[in-house]
Amino acid sequence: TEDLIESSEGFTAEVLLADHPVVKGLPWETFPPIFGYNEVKAKPDAEVIVRVKETGDPLVVVGGSGKGRILTYMSDPAPHWGINFELWEGYDAFWCQALNWVKKQH
Repeated sequence: TEDLIESSEGFTAEVLLADHPVVKGLPWETFPPIFGYNEVKAKPDAEVIVRVKETGDPLVVVGGSGKGRILTYMSDPAPHWGINFELWEGYDAFWCQALNWVKKQH
């Protein structure tokens, strides 16, 4: 089935776990609309730390596999859906925090 969810009006990010190292301290109140994402269901042992406000679908999910960590972002990190996201003032910090968490350096 098709998993692409798109809107020319955009979707809003809603942080669910504000103290998680991936999202902590970022200016989420200025997060711009994204224009689409891939619809997924989080595994029961994963944590949805950011979701799409309008639909409740996961946007940023973290979890583990063996001794490793996994992070998924369901939209584009750059243009097409993410054109506004890459211009967001917290963009660089988000990816640095995400990579540090995955590398277990938080």
